[in-house]
Amino acid sequence: MGYLPEKPVAYRNMRLEEFLVYMARLKGLSREEAKEEARELLAFVGLGRLAMKKVETLSAGERQRLGFAQALVGNPKLLILDEPTSNLDPVARFEILSKIRLLASERKVTTFISSHVIPEVERVSDYVGIINNGSLIAQGRVSDLVTQEEDEYLVKVSEPEKLVARLLEKNYVLEAKLKGKDEVELRIDVGSAHELWVELPEILAEERLALYGFKPVGDPLEKLFLRKLGWLDEGRSRTYAKTGSRPVR
Repeated sequence: MGYLPEKPVAYRNMRLEEFLVYMARLKGLSREEAKEEARELLAFVGLGRLAMKKVETLSAGERQRLGFAQALVGNPKLLILDEPTSNLDPVARFEILSKIRLLASERKVTTFISSHVIPEVERVSDYVGIINNGSLIAQGRVSDLVTQEEDEYLVKVSEPEKLVARLLEKNYVLEAKLKGKDEVELRIDVGSAHELWVELPEILAEERLALYGFKPVGDPLEKLFLRKLGWLDEGRSRTYAKTGSRPVR
């Protein structure tokens, strides 16, 4: 089992590769196996160039990536991730979430994610449970809980025409079109978000496109959460924030 706490902890005076080698040795790997795995994991999470840097020099986002790498030491088949995208910018969040989906599809890794970012949970999970004040208020497959028939995204990249052409080759893409000079408006089947999270990074790498931004348009699972709490007035489409025990506008 691999575990990523909400606030990852690592020995500050160790170098990144040294820290992962140490963790791998604790899991029973030989020194050579540990070194090889440490280098592979650092590359996987985007920290390969920082392998010889000390942990104390890392930014908060880089420490988050290191924590994710540490959770993957020993090739676990079960991952428990607490706020895995904390302290990451939008592009880095997309990268990490894509890797979580990749682990599920290619290595058959089962992952439990605890997160307050509902749109991200919706787009990488097969099954969700929504908890409020210690009580389970909704659970089920994402496709059963949300009623919309399609997902929409805005993707900001270099050379968006190339991305549009590649996306239109995919059966699950309902529409892909240019919006502005560097954005692509994308609509896909609601049950196909997992394929997008796995295949979009591959397309970007193959076409050598730079990703500047990625965001969903509309959050049906978040609306379900608000509706369950009585904070969403369906008749007037207003959302409410809660202070104390009373919902206030």
